[in-house]
Amino acid sequence: GLQLMFRNLLLLLLVPVLTACATRVTAPDLVTEPRTVAVLEHGWHTSLMLTKVDHTRVRYAFGDWRWYAEEKEGFWSGVRALALPSRSAFGRQALPPEQPGERLDHVIGTGIAKMHVFAVEAGQVDALVNRLERLHRSGQASAFDNRTYNLVFVPHPQSYHFFVNSNHMVAQWLRDLGVDVRYTSAIGGWRLKP
Repeated sequence: GLQLMFRNLLLLLLVPVLTACATRVTAPDLVTEPRTVAVLEHGWHTSLMLTKVDHTRVRYAFGDWRWYAEEKEGFWSGVRALALPSRSAFGRQALPPEQPGERLDHVIGTGIAKMHVFAVEAGQVDALVNRLERLHRSGQASAFDNRTYNLVFVPHPQSYHFFVNSNHMVAQWLRDLGVDVRYTSAIGGWRLKP
């Protein structure tokens, strides 16, 4: 009761301190075999879109299962998701190859506040896609198709909480691609360094 309330209050007081810096992304300078990736900011939430070898794309997302997959988005649900480790959701959306003049928010079917597009080594993209696809397939028995976000969610082995949320997970995926990521903000705010 009182201990949980104190913990939540402390967390809310720390939010401005913990999120003062934007997440800074520095794409690799020299890419011999470039493949496009995109960090998609959806308000406080972030997802990652990767281009596959056949030019199709796949978007990955991470969040609290009850909040994100089941859309139980009330105030106390949000406090619970941030303050207490909880079951996490790993979302996947298959996308067609990029078309001239496309509006990506229309293609993915959800709003994009900001988009950061850059190139990394194709081999690293393939390796990450293969790993994330295996992880998603391993949870198919519990798959949950969310039509609001156009993502198929499966459980992720990592618990969700304030210090491991969508922004942290996308930052980790970018590091796996050889991208320099600094000052990961818990509530979004990404900056791509030229």
